[in-house]
Amino acid sequence: MLETIKSLLPVTRRRHDDQIANLTKQIKRITRESEERIIARIIQADDGINGNIDFKYHELTEPRLNRIQETIDTHDSHMKIMEWSLLRQGNEALDQTKIRFFRSIPKATGKLRLLQNSCIELLAEFDSFCKDNNLQYWACCGTLLGSIRHQGFIPWDDDIDLGMMREDIEKLKEALRANSKLRLTTVYDCYVHSEQLRLRFRNSDNPAFLDIFYFDYISTGKQSVYKQHQAIREEMVESMEADKTLKNWQSTPYIDNSNPMSPTIRKHIDTAIEKEKQLGLIVDRSQAKGIIWSLDNLYPNDRYEWAVPLDVMFPLHSSIFETTSCQVPNNPDFLLTGEFGDYLALPADINTHFKHVNLDDVQ
Repeated sequence: MLETIKSLLPVTRRRHDDQIANLTKQIKRITRESEERIIARIIQADDGINGNIDFKYHELTEPRLNRIQETIDTHDSHMKIMEWSLLRQGNEALDQTKIRFFRSIPKATGKLRLLQNSCIELLAEFDSFCKDNNLQYWACCGTLLGSIRHQGFIPWDDDIDLGMMREDIEKLKEALRANSKLRLTTVYDCYVHSEQLRLRFRNSDNPAFLDIFYFDYISTGKQSVYKQHQAIREEMVESMEADKTLKNWQSTPYIDNSNPMSPTIRKHIDTAIEKEKQLGLIVDRSQAKGIIWSLDNLYPNDRYEWAVPLDVMFPLHSSIFETTSCQVPNNPDFLLTGEFGDYLALPADINTHFKHVNLDDVQ
């Protein structure tokens, strides 16, 4: 580079300006070419390093990790077989052994059990109220699992989940207006764009509640319809988020019916439901071949695609739940297998189950 600069030094004063301009141009070219060569070497080195890493991971590390995982899975399966075999009594079927094991797990203790007992009391009141008013409800989600597997609460659970058809929920709202013990509360949740309906005691000091989820009749019992249903809900969520009158919802994410925004939120839900009716997805009971988890409810990403034939749900049956009873679907095994897989396997959420109530508030 030095020789190049020397060759470009001015010989006469007249050519000084031209020489300077030419020198600047040459320096820029040399600098650019040097930068390009350096970048090319960096890229080459980076590709070599990454390629070497990729090779080492895909060809060496990943197969070893897969073999370790296979060994762990095999060992886990062997241990489960041994554990269940040791528990079996006589000619007892394996599923009977598992059910007996789950029903022998000790109940919750302390404040969690106090909360569960309050929920059991509330469930007994609700069950009696529904029978008196000819209303149908059923245990769903974790409560259905608890009823079938434990004959009551899953020991680490803290709430009760129930399902009802929309028409029965409307009747329930009307019937509870004059009830002195029970009340319904409605909360619109900004984070999941849903209406959360809860049954509570009139006594607000009691933290017990029952979650009630909406269900609708549909024109088919095929689960494939759920995709169309979910797409309509996504449109509903987009319309809520684009509605400028709801801009303050996020700053107050949980609002009840007294909030001025609640009628607008409900209108968005009703509009989506009306669209489903116009498309022939939601139908009257007389035309129904199935039922579906409604748009009103929250939709976690891992939610079971809850669209099932009528005969999976009805007729309902009575099932033991702790010291009382509750209604359960006609084919609980179909629903539990769909939602939880092998629901008689040892659970993985004993320590990680979501807590719905702050137990510090339980007295």
